[in-house]
Amino acid sequence: MYFLATGRILRPEETAAHMAEEVREFDRLRAEGFIQEVFFLQPGPGVVNVVEAASREDAEAKLAQLPFVSLGLMEFELAEVTRH
Repeated sequence: MYFLATGRILRPEETAAHMAEEVREFDRLRAEGFIQEVFFLQPGPGVVNVVEAASREDAEAKLAQLPFVSLGLMEFELAEVTRH
């Protein structure tokens, strides 16, 4: 299953201290094939990712591994999508 994962930064002033850890975890999830595409919201701050997971619950669990999410600095809204 594919999802659009729209992430909004809730407390941008607190992200800098956790950026290195966020990038490492993001890169790991991308290398695993979970994160397929990445787009930055304009105007930011935030992202839209295309992610692939077995279920919505699986997608939510993987996104929760990101430090920004686990620390409450970011939240994601998921929308299931299909290929044309």
